[in-house]
Amino acid sequence: MKTIKQFTCLLCLVCLGSVVAVMQGHAHERDTTPCSVDVVFGDDDHGVFTAFILKLQHKNNSLRDVEGVSVLVQDSSGTVINNTDAKCNIEAGGLRAGDTGQCQKTLQMITGKMAQKVGYDIWVKMIEDQKLQFMVAQKCEVSGVSYKQ
Repeated sequence: MKTIKQFTCLLCLVCLGSVVAVMQGHAHERDTTPCSVDVVFGDDDHGVFTAFILKLQHKNNSLRDVEGVSVLVQDSSGTVINNTDAKCNIEAGGLRAGDTGQCQKTLQMITGKMAQKVGYDIWVKMIEDQKLQFMVAQKCEVSGVSYKQ
């Protein structure tokens, strides 16, 4: 009888441990969202600039307004390739409690002045090189938030 109670207790502990492990896995995945790096071209005082902008959607599950997030940028296999911060819902000054919105960060900027200095061929090579590096970003894990004051 004592052996059956010990076995039952051990079985309950194993099941409880499995449930906790599964719940932690889902909680971790909940903060991972698709993200991408957009290449944006525009004009500045010296010519054409190129910006590489990380963009992701974030759901504010807190009761406070979120101004920004800390992000671990991952490739398709989940390997962290970069970390950064990102401002959220810039036009509105943040994400209100319960809202979902875009968070973004300019990761790299090639200014018109730099493009003029290096010349067209080097400028194109720089853009292609940066594109290859940034385009591996597939997922972003939000590791923290900054609340609006």
